[in-house]
Amino acid sequence: MMEDNKIMEIILLTKSPFPYGFAATNRFKAYAKGLMCNGEKCSYHVCFRTEISDYIKNKNVKGLYEGIPFSYIPPTTVRDNNNNNARIVSCFDFLRLAHFIIKKTTNKTVFVLTDIGNLATLLVLLLVHLKGGKMIKEYNEHPYGSVVSRKDKIHAFVILHFIMKFFDGFIVISEALALSAAKYGRKKSKIIKVPILIDKQKLDFYQGVMKENIIFFAGTLSEKKDGILTALKAFSIALPQIKENVKFYLAGPKSLIENKIKELIEKLSLKDNVVLLGELSYDDVLKWQSKAKVSILVKNDNLQNRCGFSTKLGDILYSETAVITNTVGEANYYLKNGESAYIVPPNNVNLISEKIVQAFNNLEERKLIAREGKKIASKYFDANFQGKRMKKYFYDLLNIEDNSSKL
Repeated sequence: MMEDNKIMEIILLTKSPFPYGFAATNRFKAYAKGLMCNGEKCSYHVCFRTEISDYIKNKNVKGLYEGIPFSYIPPTTVRDNNNNNARIVSCFDFLRLAHFIIKKTTNKTVFVLTDIGNLATLLVLLLVHLKGGKMIKEYNEHPYGSVVSRKDKIHAFVILHFIMKFFDGFIVISEALALSAAKYGRKKSKIIKVPILIDKQKLDFYQGVMKENIIFFAGTLSEKKDGILTALKAFSIALPQIKENVKFYLAGPKSLIENKIKELIEKLSLKDNVVLLGELSYDDVLKWQSKAKVSILVKNDNLQNRCGFSTKLGDILYSETAVITNTVGEANYYLKNGESAYIVPPNNVNLISEKIVQAFNNLEERKLIAREGKKIASKYFDANFQGKRMKKYFYDLLNIEDNSSKL
């Protein structure tokens, strides 16, 4: 490789809010921290306005958060409530995005891009390549995995059969998506698998908390993705067989099936044992997770889950909480039933209930499984370790020699 003293810069470009967001935001935070820990220049930039005027979580358009430089490319984080005004404003935001790309791109710049919409993606691809930079697609969900409408299908088709061809490489979260990237991307595109990530420094703050008789779940409260109704049914069967009084805490934003969840809780007479916490901050999620003895993460068997890898699993395992999960998806490359997790086939209410009973009625076994799960999270999902791998990946992409090991 040729030597080059110019500094590589990694720019994380997304539509996910910052610093307060959900799984996509936390994953990009982990990328940034992992790369910066390994001596690389990295920053987080939001393409579009993310906040609505009556519920503003993110106010600052630029700054430093947990050591990560960030900015909103628009002049404000808040969207206009008037649709006509919003359309006009979005045109100016596209121009701001174009100006940002032109200003920031050099032949040592790598853009890591999530799905920001097909039109915006094509704009960024064109400008970055014209300026000699590199484009990486952060690929953590199959485009057809969450398709609902005809518009979604068209969007997914364009991504797979057209846009994927223009990326220089892919960061994938699973083996299934690695195969997809190899199929739809260019033959010379570089692919790296980066699993779910944890921020050990942040999580260590919550270590040593006294465990309580709690099952904790945080996520989308969806049946299709997270099997939340299945988990509640299993809990109702298990509850009379557990020696202790156990409560099931659910945290997540307003759900499309919220009424179904409440109706099921009423039908199964679980009002005294199920608590709906609503949407929590990431720090509050970690607090509850650290207290829980068990977490349930039972994915249904569909394309989205077969290709995905639940980002919350890393936090669950590192918090030394025993997890009940199933045979769907990437987690099975890392976890083993009865050793590091309780694993059952999908959609099996009775087996899930049996594992709940087993977890609470067999203290020592549960502790051993939880400790082994933490070891796996610490070994494979550490952001700093994966940041080192990503650094090498980017250096290879730019054909730069890494001299840091020679210092």
